Parts: sequence; C-alpha cells; structure tokens
Amino acid sequence: MGRYVAIGLMTGLYFKKREAEKVFDSSLVPLEMLRKFHAPEDIYDVMENEEGTFLSLKDELLQEGLVDFLRDFYDSRYAFSDSRQYIDEALEKVGACKTAQEVLGLASEKVLYKFQMDSYWDPIYLLNKWDETLRVKVFGIDLSIDGKILMECSNYLWDYVTTLMRESLKQYKVAGALHMTITG
Repeated sequence: MGRYVAIGLMTGLYFKKREAEKVFDSSLVPLEMLRKFHAPEDIYDVMENEEGTFLSLKDELLQEGLVDFLRDFYDSRYAFSDSRQYIDEALEKVGACKTAQEVLGLASEKVLYKFQMDSYWDPIYLLNKWDETLRVKVFGIDLSIDGKILMECSNYLWDYVTTLMRESLKQYKVAGALHMTITG
C-alpha cells in the first residue's frame, strides 16, 4: 500500500504538555522550535490549556488575500498539467467565503478536488539533544495530492522543498503556512 505526497496549508499544530515536559522539561521549548522551523509567530495564534498547546493559523490569513495566494500557487504547481477546471472551481468557491470559518467549513466538506481537509498528514517530530522526540499533530488543507509513493523519504527533503515553495510565494504572508507531508 502506498502513500501520497500532499502539499497544503497547516491550519493547526498540537502537542501535549505532559509529553513536552517529559522530552524537553518544558512546554515552551517545543513552542519555540515550532515557531523557528515550522510555524512563524506572525501567522499563528497560540492557545493553551492544561492538556496541551495548539497553534492555529490566524483567521485573517484565511479571509484576506487567500484567493490571490491560491491562484499563484496553483499556477506554478500545475503549470504542466490540465487541471484548470479544478483550480477555477476552487478559486471561485474559496473566493465566495467571507470568514475563516467558512473557508475551513468548505475544506472540511471535501467537495473540491484541489482544496480539502486531510486528517492523514504525518506529524512533525521535534528532537531534544538526546534524540528523544515529541510528536506534534498537524492539521491542514490539501492544495495538492500527487502520486502514490512506495518508499520512505527524509523529512529534510520535505523541509527543503517547503522552504522553496514558501520563498517563491513570500509576498503572501499565508505562504509561511505551506507544508509538505505524506498522507493516506
């Protein structure tokens, strides 16, 4: 059974405080690591409770300028394919949304081929100095799902490709939420 390469927007990240304190002796260290490498502070809000820490993509990034970002993303991502009908449909429906909740609701309905929630993204693993890991659950919207893969791949390759995508679309603040993972 294969898995798929997914490129999308991380709408949320979550880790358990008890596990963070076991691995890092603090729940602040993994938050700082996420901020530095995965979830820039200016695009994610932090919510904490006794159980854990949740980073949520700021609402305004799902409300303002998202369609322009998606148009540029899709134009570069699908430059060599015949996906225009799916792209236009996604741009139209996302553009009709007025609030972040409507955008998330549309994605969770899974009616669009190129814009839908995915609950199968691989987690991010944060390592301490002894190579113990903290599992961070990632929630997101798929913008692209491609090809079955039958091999394991280094997450550093994904980090590199994600960095390139973010850089190519850096004029959009929401590009800092781009993430690449294996799903399915």
